[in-house]
Amino acid sequence: MINKIKWFWNYIFYFTWKTHCTLGFIILERPLNYIVFSVLEMIMPSLKNDRELRYTSRRMVLDDMETGINIRIVSRYFFLIIAMVVASFLSYLVFFLGWSIDDSYSTTVLFTVTILITFFIRVFFIEWYSSGYLAYFQYFERNSNKYKGCFFILVFYFFCFLFCAMTIKKFY
Repeated sequence: MINKIKWFWNYIFYFTWKTHCTLGFIILERPLNYIVFSVLEMIMPSLKNDRELRYTSRRMVLDDMETGINIRIVSRYFFLIIAMVVASFLSYLVFFLGWSIDDSYSTTVLFTVTILITFFIRVFFIEWYSSGYLAYFQYFERNSNKYKGCFFILVFYFFCFLFCAMTIKKFY
């Protein structure tokens, strides 16, 4: 059971990372490269010679699974998304159990519990600090359908934001 939960969270994390890398390349990097390097190559024509080497070096810095910039950005984003979902679940739990959160102590306790549960998911299911996610990433790299995974991620995040929006509408 725990392995399936780990697989699920790492599946979401992997395709979040893959989608972020792809969208970052399409939306930001490709247009900026075209603008910057067309100007630079007019000034310095010798830059045309090393274009492929610069491209692969840049992709390794951005998209590396262990130390890349994109994996760090996605891990923070994913931590925020998990915290939003956990906070929404806890809001419903507090409502159904009839607890009141009127003072600052109760709010602080609820915030701390939200962060602890989110950290627990990040440490034990994604295994971020022990690099356990890398084994799942390599498995998904070989055995997964990219289009189904990206579609699943879009649906998952849509329902997460919908759930959080319904929570805000219901309680505030």
